[in-house]
Amino acid sequence: MANKSLQTQKNETMIKVRSLQEAKERIHSEIQNGKNYRDIAKMKFDIDGKARSFNISQISHIKSEFEPKNTEIHTNEDKADAFRLFRKGYNPADVLIETKYSFEFVKQAWREYNELRDKISVNNSFIRNLASELRPISNCKTFDDIEIAVSEAVDGYKEYEKFVYPCCECGKPVFFGKRSLEVAQKHLSKNWGHADCIDRAKRQRNRYR
Repeated sequence: MANKSLQTQKNETMIKVRSLQEAKERIHSEIQNGKNYRDIAKMKFDIDGKARSFNISQISHIKSEFEPKNTEIHTNEDKADAFRLFRKGYNPADVLIETKYSFEFVKQAWREYNELRDKISVNNSFIRNLASELRPISNCKTFDDIEIAVSEAVDGYKEYEKFVYPCCECGKPVFFGKRSLEVAQKHLSKNWGHADCIDRAKRQRNRYR
């Protein structure tokens, strides 16, 4: 009788399943029903004649296997939208709340935004004229003075970069440089001036006609 009772108890506590996947599905079902991990860890499975149980770590991993994967896909437009908000002064937390984008996406977008914002692009004309552009450094006495001189040279170059005009031959953009400014000054001084001065000159010319 004792052996029969023991066999009955064994049959009651052992859960017979056909495969490991079926055992995982049973565990996931128990998790969904609110059963705690410690009680699930006490469950015994008969998988193809072999006894098997799962510890708490394995149960947690099984739970993650059945959870939906993050398939959120962000486009370039989403990143541009995040950059626009950063430029307006929004911090990453504000952007997360405003757009409902994922945390990882906003964090990566913030990192890339700051990386791009800190970069200054210069073209070959600036490099070629670097010696003359940085000539004021020779008068600097401290590192702070050097930093100011370099910043002023770059800022001055960036002002040139705002003005772009098409090439008279190929039509491709030409970036304004120091040489372009000198030529433009000579041209403008011959044809342009204060409106009052030009009007006065016209009246004088008309008077002597």
